[in-house]
Amino acid sequence: MEDNKTISQEELEQWIQKAEGGDCEMLYLLGEYYYTGTKKDYRRALAYYLQAAEAGHILAQRRAGEMYMVGKKIGKNVDEAIKWYTLAAEQGDIVAHYQLGECYWLGKKQDKNRAFDHYFAAAKGGCSLAQETIEKICLHSKGINNERLNKALKWLKVIAEQGNTEMQYKLGVIYSLGNIKDFTHAHEYYKMAAETGYAPAQYELGKMYALKNNDEAKKWLTLAA
Repeated sequence: MEDNKTISQEELEQWIQKAEGGDCEMLYLLGEYYYTGTKKDYRRALAYYLQAAEAGHILAQRRAGEMYMVGKKIGKNVDEAIKWYTLAAEQGDIVAHYQLGECYWLGKKQDKNRAFDHYFAAAKGGCSLAQETIEKICLHSKGINNERLNKALKWLKVIAEQGNTEMQYKLGVIYSLGNIKDFTHAHEYYKMAAETGYAPAQYELGKMYALKNNDEAKKWLTLAA
């Protein structure tokens, strides 16, 4: 299907006809046309998104949530944004999960444990922004109950132990600098990463040895340098 930003008037009329016949995908594409195309009409875009969203179209549900959250030309409505993001998330949309995390972490309806659940679902689904957020939450861990933190740490450890050097280093940081202090674990993960040649981990490992083993400290700091 052609780029919905550059369709002809004749094609647009065909799309509208199909949409009026109940074609859910066409309703969504018309929403995209008026929301992201050259002939922007936010109210019309929302009307088309909502028709598709009400029929269960995941991307339309997410777009409706986005439009209500941003509020451009239609007025911001956080309750409606959460409603549509939630419906998309329930169908497995990881971006909607991430956006719900943002709503509950930063918004007026703040609920950090609920936010964590959405971030975690998005992270496990492959959303890199959500994974970074989970890592930050594990580092600072304020407002999150221990059951959730332990679940997140367990998941991050699986990634690290599959050979992800950067995650090994990040776990070292979490255990050495975060609120969940565990220097034994910090040493373990720094060393995993350091042994692959990862300089930041070699440096941190050298610093850890500086207080008790000068030879090991010199070894790792030299490698880092």
